[in-house]
Amino acid sequence: MTDWQSGFTAGVAATIVGFVLTMIWDAYKYRRDTLRRENSMIKGLIHELYENRELSTENRNIIKEDLEALENKKTLIRPLLLLKSGFWDYLKFNIPNRLLDNMELLEKLKDISLLAEHVNETIRSRQNYKDTSSAMGDFGESIRMKDNVINSDLGRFNEGVDDVLSDLEAI
Repeated sequence: MTDWQSGFTAGVAATIVGFVLTMIWDAYKYRRDTLRRENSMIKGLIHELYENRELSTENRNIIKEDLEALENKKTLIRPLLLLKSGFWDYLKFNIPNRLLDNMELLEKLKDISLLAEHVNETIRSRQNYKDTSSAMGDFGESIRMKDNVINSDLGRFNEGVDDVLSDLEAI
């Protein structure tokens, strides 16, 4: 083998080894970055669910106070708090691989998101009614009915969140 042939062979071998090492490094970095992103998304999801759990509990307390105020013919002052529901919109476009393997958990998350939107619409409707119809004769009964519906939905919401949080934290 001549000098140029051995040099050429060594150059080709070095290029191939460099290429393979670069591909391995890129695959490692991609996997590492993907895991970081997925961990951040899941932590953000867990954080938002905990916040919603707190907002839901606070809303149930406000409803309890409102029902007591209605019984004592007092004025309702505190508005209900809207739940956060953006997590599903973000999640459905960038589902972590660990969640893709658990379709049941994804279904539960979707249901919780839909229930949060439903609760928010009911809260908005209640607030609109409260702001515009307080002089009506059946105001107290209408608010009581709306509060009971919201309270029931918030109870289901809390159960769903508790169930999902235990599954998410186990991932």
